[in-house]
Amino acid sequence: MAYGLEPDENPADGLKRIALEQLDQAIGNAVSADMARDEAVHDVRKCMKKLRAVLRMARAELGESTFRRENTCFREAAKRLSGLREAAVRVSTAEKLQTHFTGQAIDVFAPLLDNLRAQAEAVRAEHLDQGDALSDVAAVLRDARARVDGWPLRARDFPAVAGGVRRVYRQGRKGLCLAGKKATDEHFHEWRKAVKCLWYHARLLESAWPAMMGALVWELDVLGDALGEDHDLADLRAALAKKPELAGGLPASEAIMRLCVQRQDELRQAARSLGARVYAEKPRAFVDRLGAYWKVSHASTSG
Repeated sequence: MAYGLEPDENPADGLKRIALEQLDQAIGNAVSADMARDEAVHDVRKCMKKLRAVLRMARAELGESTFRRENTCFREAAKRLSGLREAAVRVSTAEKLQTHFTGQAIDVFAPLLDNLRAQAEAVRAEHLDQGDALSDVAAVLRDARARVDGWPLRARDFPAVAGGVRRVYRQGRKGLCLAGKKATDEHFHEWRKAVKCLWYHARLLESAWPAMMGALVWELDVLGDALGEDHDLADLRAALAKKPELAGGLPASEAIMRLCVQRQDELRQAARSLGARVYAEKPRAFVDRLGAYWKVSHASTSG
């Protein structure tokens, strides 16, 4: 089923169902002989993000002990597979930057792209040699799956998840404020994490009013993509600062870093503008509005 609560579904049952579906998908792809390794790693990591969003939505119901145990489990599972994904992202980041500045400094990218692609191939070969990484993750997730039925989720209505949504929305609103006051890579990265989690929460609640919630999902997706590209550029800048020879030497490295900063400035301006609209409400007002959508939707389905 889709990643979302059904109109006639209560949070306790729905979130457990979704968690089991995501775990089944991650386990299946981790051990699949038909899926390319890169694709399997990417999909498993996405499932971990979705699962952690479920945990954050149900945090109050789960209790801190269960929340921390499962959140750590899913975070570490994703981290176990991070090397291959990060190397591939660095290549795509440089390619997108080159495309964005077509005609302005194209020649300077050739050595960087050659070196990043070579790095990605080396990481891929290393992961192939360590063929048990996905199998190890699958084993960990099977254990986690067995624990889901014991998650202490009991509440049958929106208040069960309201606190988790409010907390994530508040974090995003604070992130927007900090990013506006001081535009550091760290502040934008922290804001990005809150935005992505709220995006997942909006998807989980989309059935409450698909037209309205669908628009919010779309806007959060756009915002998350802008902040994600900004984060990837910050990572590329950090790599070049540490190792200028990736770009063929210091002059080329500095030229590419300047283009990174220029593109980040564009992305951050767009993100702050969109973020001001997404986070226009105070946290309680935002959650109360979503709660009203939920109440009307579930009243109509219960007939």
